[in-house]
Amino acid sequence: MMQTVRTLASPEFGGRAAGSDGGRRTRQFLAAAFERIGLEPLAGDYEHPIRVPNPLPRRSSSATRVVGPSGVARLGLDAVPFRFSGAGRARGSVAFVGHGLVVPRLGLDDYAERVVDGCVVIALRGAPGWRDPDSPFRR
Repeated sequence: MMQTVRTLASPEFGGRAAGSDGGRRTRQFLAAAFERIGLEPLAGDYEHPIRVPNPLPRRSSSATRVVGPSGVARLGLDAVPFRFSGAGRARGSVAFVGHGLVVPRLGLDDYAERVVDGCVVIALRGAPGWRDPDSPFRR
């Protein structure tokens, strides 16, 4: 099992994003593994194309707004926490840090000149140009 995890987590699989070369390699790898153990697809083959929307839909500049009209962020509308986020309440000043990246080789520091101690930090998910195969964040 660890060899399978190492393979899927390797740089050759490139993040496995839907529509990417890494995603295609992952599908092929898993289909071959399923076939080796005798699993059969329910319909046709293991390929079932679906349209995957950008997880950060384009909205007006209010997309970075954390406090809704009622004074509380509306889950799924004003803010979307990661699934692994803990439950609870947060109160404090808000610090928006873009994608929250620090990549010295690209001269990028989203935290530079920002005070985040004691703040509720809001960061965009993913990386700039995550769908672009030539993005420096995919290397």
